[in-house]
Amino acid sequence: MRRVHLPSAGLLLLLLPGCSSDSGGCQNAAATPGYCFCPTGESCQHACGAQPACETYCANGNPSCSTTCGSGCSVQCQNAGSCSVSCGEGCSVACQGVATSCTATVGDGGDVDCEGAASCAVTCAASCAVDCAGGGRCKVLCADPSGCSLRCDKGSGAGAPLCADGRTRVCNEAC
Repeated sequence: MRRVHLPSAGLLLLLLPGCSSDSGGCQNAAATPGYCFCPTGESCQHACGAQPACETYCANGNPSCSTTCGSGCSVQCQNAGSCSVSCGEGCSVACQGVATSCTATVGDGGDVDCEGAASCAVTCAASCAVDCAGGGRCKVLCADPSGCSLRCDKGSGAGAPLCADGRTRVCNEAC
């Protein structure tokens, strides 16, 4: 078994309640519990249970990013290879330009930006807003389609058609 030597400040960060990260690159800023910075070239995982003000910054062309958080969290995955997010109410997810896939499950009032993403699969537990302009490819599954908005065309504000299942909306994807 390989021993890892951490400075005492690093050990303290790993022991913060409600927030953890894998040893593969996610770094928490000492001054801001719940904050995760993923350095260029690293793949990161970040989990914040009920931690208030949970934030993940994984927008450095990172290969893979994953975040699980509660309400009000912010996840930035712009230009990552892939991004996977599961969050509660009022969360914000940025997946613009994600190269392969962005998968997000969001709570009530969630906001997901998939502009120019290669593939964005969003599940909305209640009301949510998804922006898929700029040629993004999106599929949004809505618990309640009346509270779920998907914008496909930048500038026009045009919504996406509802698929035959009555719960899925798409942009540049087949139902």
